[in-house]
Amino acid sequence: DRPASIILKMFIQRFHYWLIPGVLGEGSPDTLSKLLTEERSVDDYAKKVNLTAEQRNKLVRTMEFARDGRVLDLILDGMPEDAYREAYALFGRIVDSGFLGSEGI
Repeated sequence: DRPASIILKMFIQRFHYWLIPGVLGEGSPDTLSKLLTEERSVDDYAKKVNLTAEQRNKLVRTMEFARDGRVLDLILDGMPEDAYREAYALFGRIVDSGFLGSEGI
């Protein structure tokens, strides 16, 4: 069960300097939040926002770090410390929904 797009939108707006384009790619918070809730997989999302292979890998890595509670890895990868709780909750739910497919295991 993925988070509501409005909640994701608020998170993306709050931390846009970290998330756009570095983690989520180019797009408005509204568009990116909707795609994160609607697209079946990370590959579908990556195609819609034209992520490069490197950007796609960073998105997967960020979501896995958040799900696994790897705060230091996220901070070293550019996450602001005050984003952790929301990143853990929101990205963890997205990963648990099967968004990463076999990569998220």
